[in-house]
Formats: sequence, C-alpha cells, structure tokens
Amino acid sequence: MSESCNIHIKENKNDTQYITIYKHQNGSFAGVGKQLKNKFKSYKIVNGISEETPKQIANGIGCFAAQVVTFLKTKVGDVYLIPSNNIGTEEYEYILYVKDNKINIVASSSESSENLEIMYDGPLANFMA
Repeated sequence: MSESCNIHIKENKNDTQYITIYKHQNGSFAGVGKQLKNKFKSYKIVNGISEETPKQIANGIGCFAAQVVTFLKTKVGDVYLIPSNNIGTEEYEYILYVKDNKINIVASSSESSENLEIMYDGPLANFMA
C-alpha cells in the first residue's frame, strides 16, 4: 500500500481550500505528518517582511503554501497539486490552517474504517506524529 494523502492548506479552518497537495507515498502520520510537524511547527504567518525577519515565517497563506510544496517536492512524481474538487479517497488527510498567526492541523485517517476519522485537531507543534 502506498499510504497516500491529501494536504489541504486554508487561511482559516472553515475556509475553502487555498491549495490541495496530493502525496502518493509515505502519507501516514509517521511519514508526512511527522515531516510537516518537524519543518513547520514553529512557523508564524505574518503580513509583511523586512531584512530582519526570522526564517521560520511565511508572508501570508500563499507564501506558506509555496513553502510546503517546495519542502515536499524533492523528485519527479509523488507530489502533485490537484484541483480541490478532484479529491479521491486517500488513507490520510491533513488540513493546515492558520489560527492566531500559527499553523494548526486537522489530521484524519481511514486506517480503522472506510471513512476518514479526525484523529487530531490543534496546534501543529502539539501533533503527536
């Protein structure tokens, strides 16, 4: 099994997707979930940058989405940008959204049933991947 996942990036939890990323392999909590946590747990979303801006920031949701794609896309294949209305049934799903200028995550899995079940919803820094 390839353990595929969809990663939705949103401005706010209840917004429509800003972008959807499909990852074909290693989409489990221990795989891409852990990678996302380790990379982005300390990130802050800001509005405007300067020369003194720290490295773990994104200048808005578009900048953050581009950083996630850049981080995940290391080879041909495996990671794809897909239309939000073209979503299949993947084993894992992540929703990354902004709350109080920090990255939060909703992590869902269909490991124990045919339907996705929310396993965690909260700050990315506290996600137990």
